[in-house]
Amino acid sequence: MTYQPPQPLPQPPVRGRKQMWFIGVAIFLILMVLLSGALYMVQQNSDDDGAAEAPTTGSTTTEEPTADEPTEDPTTSASGEVGASAGFTDATCEAYDLTSFETAYGAPHDPTQNSASSNDDEGYALLNCSFYGDDYAELIIAATGWREEQAAMDLFDMDRSEYEADTEYTVTDLDMGDAGFRASRTSGDFEEIEYRFVQGSLEVSISAEIMPADHDLEAADAMLADVSAQTIALLESYT
Repeated sequence: MTYQPPQPLPQPPVRGRKQMWFIGVAIFLILMVLLSGALYMVQQNSDDDGAAEAPTTGSTTTEEPTADEPTEDPTTSASGEVGASAGFTDATCEAYDLTSFETAYGAPHDPTQNSASSNDDEGYALLNCSFYGDDYAELIIAATGWREEQAAMDLFDMDRSEYEADTEYTVTDLDMGDAGFRASRTSGDFEEIEYRFVQGSLEVSISAEIMPADHDLEAADAMLADVSAQTIALLESYT
């Protein structure tokens, strides 16, 4: 019997191999198209969600004013509408409604004699406003905004003790702010009256000189009470 060497396995036709390759490429391209479409849809949905969550320009959040952000809303005093506060700056002196000044002195104040000064230091802020009129009419406002409430109360207690120790003054309790007192004395033809009080870390002195022969002391007290209330409204939020 003659030996027959093994015959090689038949190879698939070349055309068949090319068909298999094209089919593989086609499947790969289809998968890439599907994947690209899926990524596009995900990106589109993300953009839509971001647009829907974007903040609107009309915010309704209200922030409290700070010492650097004066309030724009006017307050109301016993004598009328008070202007917008500018904190511990000279401009706040122009915000006072001085109708009660005219009632107490019988004539309006003279704007050309107005005086204002202010200071903002590390430990406190200070504002002084002075208003004058004919026949020695005057109204002096001194307000100090301390960084700590205890500092305001300590100064208030010390000042009251000094007034009470001076026999020239009559000192009585004042229903204004957290604590207050009224100090008065007679000096010649004038009655000197001062309101001292604290409201939180705000410490205030409001004073005036009145000639009892020409003006009503009750009207003077009403003026001091009105201006005291205005001072709290104008400056309390800045302390």
